[in-house]
Formats: sequence, C-alpha cells, structure tokens
Amino acid sequence: MDYSIIRKYKDNIMEDLAALVAIPSVAQDGDEQFPFGEQAAKALDFILDRAKQLGFDVENIANAAGHAEYGSGDDYAAVLTHVDVVPAGEGWDTDPFELTVRNGRIFGRGVADDKGAAVVALWCLKALADEGVTGVRRLRCIFGCGEEVGMGDMERYFSAQPLPSIAFTPDSAYPVCNREKGILHFTLSIKNDSEKLRSISAGTAVNCVAEKAQAQVECDCDAADKICDIIKSTGCQAEKMASDNGYIIKAAGKSAHAMEPHCGKNAAAAMIKAIDSVLCEDSFVSKAASSVACDIDGSALGIACEDEPSGKLTFNLGNVREDEDMITFGLDVRYPVTKRGGDIIKCLESSAEKYGFELCVQSDVAPIYMPEDDKLIRALCECYEEITGEKAELYSTGGGTYARSLGGHGVAFGMEFPGSPATLLHQANEGYEEEDLMRHAEICLAAMHRLLTLDV
Repeated sequence: MDYSIIRKYKDNIMEDLAALVAIPSVAQDGDEQFPFGEQAAKALDFILDRAKQLGFDVENIANAAGHAEYGSGDDYAAVLTHVDVVPAGEGWDTDPFELTVRNGRIFGRGVADDKGAAVVALWCLKALADEGVTGVRRLRCIFGCGEEVGMGDMERYFSAQPLPSIAFTPDSAYPVCNREKGILHFTLSIKNDSEKLRSISAGTAVNCVAEKAQAQVECDCDAADKICDIIKSTGCQAEKMASDNGYIIKAAGKSAHAMEPHCGKNAAAAMIKAIDSVLCEDSFVSKAASSVACDIDGSALGIACEDEPSGKLTFNLGNVREDEDMITFGLDVRYPVTKRGGDIIKCLESSAEKYGFELCVQSDVAPIYMPEDDKLIRALCECYEEITGEKAELYSTGGGTYARSLGGHGVAFGMEFPGSPATLLHQANEGYEEEDLMRHAEICLAAMHRLLTLDV
C-alpha cells in the first residue's frame, strides 16, 4: 500500500483541525452529564459527528470518551488520542484557540497535544476505508476527554468497552516509546501561620510548571523590592503594587510540561523562596521553601531516585491554592520505571510528618515497560523506518499517555519527530511543522494498516 495517499486528504485534515482547535476544550472537573467539562464534551461531539459523516459507526461513552470504528472481526485494534487540552496560559503570539499557519508551522493549543493526532487518525481511518483495506480485526479511533487530568476518561471507557488486542497512542514522540515513568499526583497542605504572608496563589494544572504566582505580603517598600529582586534572579519577572499594610507581589515565569520541569521557570517556587529569604520568619513559608520549592528531583522530600532504563525522578510544583487558613501545594512526580509508587508514597509520608504537612495522594499511575522483542514494538519500528528511512530507536518518557490504560497491549508512538523544532507542549505558542504533520500521517496510516493485519 502506498501510504503517501494520506496526503490527498491534507485540506480535510487542516479544516477539521482548525474547527477542533477553536473549541477551548480545557479538561476540568465536571458533573455527571459532562465529567470533564462541557467544552471537552463539545470537542468529542465534533470529532464523533465528523466520523459519522464519513460513514463510520460511532459511540459516545457518557461524554467521557468515544470511538469511530471500521472493519469487522471478533477483536479490535485501536489508536487512542485525546481532544482535551491544558489551559492556554499567557505569552502567546497568536490566538491559542485559532489555528494559525505561519512559514510552514501550525500554531494553536492542541495542535501537537493531541488534537492534531486525533484528526489525522480519523482521516487515516477514512483512507483505509476508501482503499477497501480489510484485515483480521476491527479498527477503532478512540477519542478521550480527560487525558490531561488523570486519564479517568479511559477508566470510564474501558469499564464499558473491552480492551483492544493491540493499540498505540500518538501522544508522545517518535520513534517508539516502550517505557513510561510512573506518575504520582498529590497535595501537601499546611496552615498559614505566617504573620506577614497574608495570601498566596499560583499555577493552573498540576502537570505544568507554575507560570504565574501572586502573594500579598505585609512589609515595607524595601522588603518588597528585595523580594522582587530575588525572584528576578531566578529568571522570572516580578512586580509590586501597594496594598493595605503592604504589597501585592506578582511573579511571571515560564510554563513547561511537568515531565520536564527544567525547561520552565517556576514562578511559585521563586516566589516562596524569595519571601522566605526576606521575611526570615519561622512559618509555613520556610517549610515550603526547604521542601516543595527548592528542587526538581524530590531530594528535599527524600524521594530522589533514578534507574538506567528511564533516568531520574522529576518533581514539579504545579500550583498553590488557599482555602481559609490552609495552603495547599499541588505536586507532580514522574518516577523511574523500575520503582514502585508505594515506596515513593512511604517516603512522602515520612517527609510530610517531618515538615508538618498533610499529605493527600490523588493518583498513582504505575509505569509501563514493554519488551523490545514484542510484536507490536517491532511492527511500529518497521513502519517508522519504512516512511522515514531512519533507524527506529526505543526510548523512555516521563510523559503519561493512554498506553497506561491498555493493560500491556499498547505503547506511545509519535508524533513529535527527533530533530524537529520543539512543539512546546503545555507552553505558550504550541506548534507543529506542517510537513511533519503529513509525515506523521503517513506513519500513522502505515501503523493502522499493520494493526488491522498483525497476528497477535
């Protein structure tokens, strides 16, 4: 089969991607009708309606996830993508919810994570149908609404549907990811016992480096200036505004994916450490400065570790929230594939007691590690090599993908190419090369063809 045929659908792909990007489908806590928010459900409705127009059988599972299906057979293969996104944040050069093409590059929230992949998968399904390709099983494009907030969408989907026999998710990078670190989300809460820090808030999603922070501090002008100067020394921006009995101080850093905290500038961490340095009081601020705000490898909380297959644990302070007199820090940890989440949690329990925090574990998603000689791994490597002419190397990631929900039946495959400009996932100006999108489409079509026919 000539997989370059997918290129004749480019105009359709771009048109649908523009419509999907225009839906601000930021995943959030919803209700029974819209478990991940009304906008995420709207994005799901859009792509399922499009699939139905193209002639596929579709099913919506409680506005959490859905699928478009092609072919026949007792079992099915799947490509899993998501239509929800992280908040846009600030610092964009274009409207984040309007698809913009400049100099061969596509901009918009979700073009790389993961709306571009969702639209491409649907049109690859259409290309297979138009070519009359048959196989030994059915093939589904599964679309989720809550990947960015813990992947509870796939829990709902697979409680109603059987697992696929074989699958991949184009929500990471090329060539083939056979290792994903464990993901631990938790909060540490403590009473605001500071006499000078009246309030503090920062960040949005826990899986993003906190880009913004704001604090109200009772201090004089000189102290406020010192706090701002220390914040600026970390590479963040800072400004002060006079308020009752002191100053409101704002910090602006740089967002990044929680799996790569070193790529961002954490405004929350900078703010906490600066205030602690200037106020010099024995309060929750000093405890936070020496625990949640001082590193990106978890050393201060006693959880730093690494292994050969996947590297070092990463630690991210994603947000800070205040509720009455309690301060809560939202935290994201990506731990090595040979480690156990339970052991990390035990260390956190000990550290929480030491610093006087209340620990609340929100989720612990175990790592995945698929052998190099697995049939799926080899098939995906062959598809990548056939289209690109380059050797398909296996790699590990700190990112969390739907591969974790597949019970060992799938991995992440695509769609960021090595050597291409950074896609800036979870950052301002998220973008993807237009030619890379079509190159990915060729690889995706080849892989979906193989899923239909592979003997498993």
